[in-house]
Formats: sequence, structure tokens, C-alpha cells
Amino acid sequence: MTTIGNNVKKIRKYLKLSQSQLAERVRKLTGRCSQQTIANIENGNIRESSLLPYVALALNVKLDHLNPNIGKGKLKSQIKLTPKITQFFNSNFKVNAKKDNSDFSDHSFDNFKLDEEIPVFGTMNLIHDDFILTDTPIEYVKRPHVVTFEKDAFGISIANRNIEPIFKIGDIIILHPRKIAKKGNICLFLKVDNNLHIYTMGELIEDHQNFWLIKYYNPEKERKICKKTWQNYFTVVARFL
Repeated sequence: MTTIGNNVKKIRKYLKLSQSQLAERVRKLTGRCSQQTIANIENGNIRESSLLPYVALALNVKLDHLNPNIGKGKLKSQIKLTPKITQFFNSNFKVNAKKDNSDFSDHSFDNFKLDEEIPVFGTMNLIHDDFILTDTPIEYVKRPHVVTFEKDAFGISIANRNIEPIFKIGDIIILHPRKIAKKGNICLFLKVDNNLHIYTMGELIEDHQNFWLIKYYNPEKERKICKKTWQNYFTVVARFL
């Protein structure tokens, strides 16, 4: 049994969860995981898996609690989560003087600044189309040029299907906190309810004085969200697969 597998088993038993119950928790986050997958991880038959951050999340521990070899500071993943960039979206942004006015164009993996990384947070679904983010990053990815000078840029790992087929479960998207979006841009909207940060993501259809009209794809529907409640948003500027 590997160190990771042994730690998963110890924490699971401490929480009085069966392998099937843990698999169900992970499945709610990712859409995929079986009891046999958990058994294989615990027995050391799977040493590197993209599910491990979600296993840690389902056990309510940090990733380095499962694998102490990751070490402190930035999570240097041994589970091959670092993805290859495949697409950047069209811009059509209105940017004022205080915003980042760098050009928005296609880039390749070679255009990354290899010495800088940005955090990626996990997502946990709430009711309807809303979700919350993990308190700490589940991994770090290399910074693309489109956010070279944006220190507050971050990523999230998609765990629901309401924006498919644009984003799928497991995709990592990069968000820019200061880009002003136009119609057709995909945005992450934020509200704070009793100190809980709640998010929803959709295509911006209309931007009115008092509300945004956004669109979900799976199932297809529109939603009006009040700007007084949803006070901030972040614009999607890149996607990893």
C-alpha cells in the first residue's frame, strides 16, 4: 500500500465512510468515480490520478495531507494535473484606463511564463446553478500571457454541467478580475451571503443598470441576477483541458 493509499484509507475510516460513500462524494464533484477506483487508490494500484484533489476535497483535507511528498508552499502536483492549453476565447472587451488593456489573442503552450503560476480552486455544487470554491487551491498552473500582469488572476476546475458544451467537467478555466465583459462573454458572478462566497457562471446576454441577464446551456435557460446582490464578476479569458 502506498503512502497516498494508506492516508486515504485512514482518513476515510476515521470519517466512518465506506469506499462506496467516498466514491459518491467524489462523483458529486467530478461526475465520475467508482468504489473500485477508491479501492485501487487505497491499494496502490493507482498512484497518479486527476481525481486525487477531489478525493482530498471529499475527505475535507488538503492534498498534501494525502501525499506529504508534495511539500509546503505551492502544490507541485505528482498527479499529472498540469494541462496543455488548447484554446483562448475571442475578446471583444471594453477596457477602461484602469483595466488591463493587453491584447487578447491566441497563444501556444510555449508562450507561458514558465517561472510563474496561478492558483486553481476546486468547485462544490450548491442548489440550482450556484456553487462555492475551495478555501485553498487544489493545484497551480502556469500563467498564460493574457494574465501576465494580472496578479489576482486565478483558475477554477469545472465540476458541473450547466455550461456544457462550452466547458466540460474537469476543464480548468482562467479568470480575469478586471476585464469588462460584453455580450457573449462567459463570466463568473459572485455574491456574499452570510460571509459565504457563492458563485454562478453563465454567458452574459444583457447588461442592464440593475441586473445582468445570463444564459446556461445544460439545460438551456436564462436567469436574471440582481447587481445589488451579485456585486462582482470575473471574465473567462482562457481554458485548459
